[in-house]
Amino acid sequence: MADARFSEDFWTDPKISRLDMDTQRLFIYLFTNPHRNYCGLYYLPKTYIREQTGLSDRAIDRGIDTLSREGFIEYSEEYKVVFVKNMLKRQAGELAFYLNAKQIKGIEKHLATLHGCPLIKKFIDRYGLTSIQISINTPTNTPTNTPMDTPMDAQSQSQSQSQSRYIPLSKKLKPKKPTATTLPENFTISDRVRTWAKEKGFSHLEEQLEWFKDWARAHGKQYADWDAAIMNCIRGNWGKIDLTAPERKPSPKTICPNCQHYVEKCICHDPEAMQEWREYQERHHGKTRTN
Repeated sequence: MADARFSEDFWTDPKISRLDMDTQRLFIYLFTNPHRNYCGLYYLPKTYIREQTGLSDRAIDRGIDTLSREGFIEYSEEYKVVFVKNMLKRQAGELAFYLNAKQIKGIEKHLATLHGCPLIKKFIDRYGLTSIQISINTPTNTPTNTPMDTPMDAQSQSQSQSQSRYIPLSKKLKPKKPTATTLPENFTISDRVRTWAKEKGFSHLEEQLEWFKDWARAHGKQYADWDAAIMNCIRGNWGKIDLTAPERKPSPKTICPNCQHYVEKCICHDPEAMQEWREYQERHHGKTRTN
């Protein structure tokens, strides 16, 4: 097991200095014992504490009551589970709020061994680990030294009649990535690319375009941003274009038969733009081209 991280300001904390020696010893044990889990929520019968600390049953009970009252821990007599509230924060530092998927999966696996202890929900709520989904038992009674976060209403009381409930916790939504597509049929050098190339001093755009289109079709390439793809091509001169040769002039502008835009400004590959164009045509002309 990895070494426990313990803050050097422990002994200067006024709340700690108010504790008696046995309670201080118990609190240090909760951070350093061999049964601990770095998330701070783990199985710990009082017999373990007595055997490994030498504290009497009375000192252990008094210490747990004091630490609970001070807000340092919570202890479930029914499940023999302790929740050391700031343990994850102290062991992982600021990273406690930026755990990766593997770490969260490990915590979720550990929590599954606690048999649905109600303290699991308090742990999840404290650290905002809303991606964790696990069955949590409803407490049949509440110890006097562990008050509920909120009073139970009639609906909550009816739910408590069942043995357990499933706590649905929504996963954090990630931004949807743009969909990659094959090369658009009328792909050409856009105004965006021409402006960028002029600013960066790149030339021979028509030659680059011709090579890029042949290469993309031949290899079945798919990109979410084709302008960005051809800019990379131009920047790296993927086609080994002879930049010392005379530059080919752009071909005469032609009209796309589908969207009625110039080919270099074709919007056929942009569903939103096409929808706006169709609505415009319906408003002003009463019809749209569908070919």
